[in-house]
Amino acid sequence: MTMHCPSLSETPTPPATLTGWPWTEETPQLPNLMANGLPWPRISIVTPSLNQGHFIEETIRSVLLQGYPNLEYIVVDGGSTDNSVDIIKKYEPWLTYWVSEPDKGQSHAINKGFKRTSGEIMAWLNSDDIYTPGALHAVADAASRFGGEDGTWNGWLIGRCLYQNLIENEIKEVLPSKPPADRVSLLKWRCPQRSTFWSRSCWERVGGLPENLHFVFDTEFFLRLVFAGHIPHVLKNVLAVGRLHGACKTISQANSWGPEVLVMYNRLAKFLPSRERQRLQRSVRADLARVQYQQARARRKLVRAGLAGVRILWYSSLRSRPLQKRP
Repeated sequence: MTMHCPSLSETPTPPATLTGWPWTEETPQLPNLMANGLPWPRISIVTPSLNQGHFIEETIRSVLLQGYPNLEYIVVDGGSTDNSVDIIKKYEPWLTYWVSEPDKGQSHAINKGFKRTSGEIMAWLNSDDIYTPGALHAVADAASRFGGEDGTWNGWLIGRCLYQNLIENEIKEVLPSKPPADRVSLLKWRCPQRSTFWSRSCWERVGGLPENLHFVFDTEFFLRLVFAGHIPHVLKNVLAVGRLHGACKTISQANSWGPEVLVMYNRLAKFLPSRERQRLQRSVRADLARVQYQQARARRKLVRAGLAGVRILWYSSLRSRPLQKRP
């Protein structure tokens, strides 16, 4: 089921204390057809969630109040025990599908959601993040400009993203960049997931998200797109706002990222010649040692910090040495 986004007056009334986007403001409704006379491309958004009752209503409203004429919106809840399900039910009339049941993790939930979609443009939005006003309009317009005369589009794009640190009460903007040509540098390239969209043809070509990864599955997917020959278009528009708070995985499970990064690199190293794999291994170990050094310093573990410092120097010096040719 696709739909035209509801107007502000049609959605549930927000608490009186909440104002602004997306509580008391909406994106103007778009006409049924684009300026070129073609229908708007169908956009499929999946929101995975687990116990994010404090944020999920704002997330849902930021999608529904886009004023977009051709939307599929699916919410996949992992069996929340807070008030998330009650909030989701409030918006059920405007959801293509929703479910609340245990799953195998975030990547599994997203894959499960996308199996129920049919849109030409795809993205997922975490349940503690929001889209900015007019984000879907900007994405559809860009896809139309970069696509064929018949309205088809085969590619992906990245917009700007704001990161709101709720702990430090500060906001910073992330400016996306195109992937570097050097493949070792490419594997360390990152793009903001929250403001990234891609065509269904890209998704079907490279496959879905790796369900055995729980922290870097988005990066792994985007890198596979690049290795498959899809270079993203970079937009000037700010498309999304990401939240950093005490319960998000970026902060609450920071120590779990390192091992998965190594798994990802080892998996993607198959795309590199053997000499470049050596460079990558040295570079990755130096980067991980830097993270360990910063964590140890923050916890006043001076011995651990000293050992990490030695590893930084060792792997950095190895990286600078010329590689020996194999016989």
